[in-house]
Amino acid sequence: MLHEILFYSFGVFALTTGFFVVVEKNPIHAVFFLVLCFVNAAGMLLMVGAEFLAFLLSSICWSNRSSIPIRCNDVEHCCRRS
Repeated sequence: MLHEILFYSFGVFALTTGFFVVVEKNPIHAVFFLVLCFVNAAGMLLMVGAEFLAFLLSSICWSNRSSIPIRCNDVEHCCRRS
């Protein structure tokens, strides 16, 4: 019973975060939601028993995390609120 509740909660959270990836206007927030979506999908794969696929999905998630350059040379421009 608990196994099914956890599986469906991971599924609902994965769908919710996937929806927010699409509708979010700020790309940084969209990436955070994408990471959460990957984590929920990895949790679902763990619940099913596909540990290797969950490991691959989480390793893809962590390798893409460092490939997104977030830099701003003009500090005043970055800190300015519009």
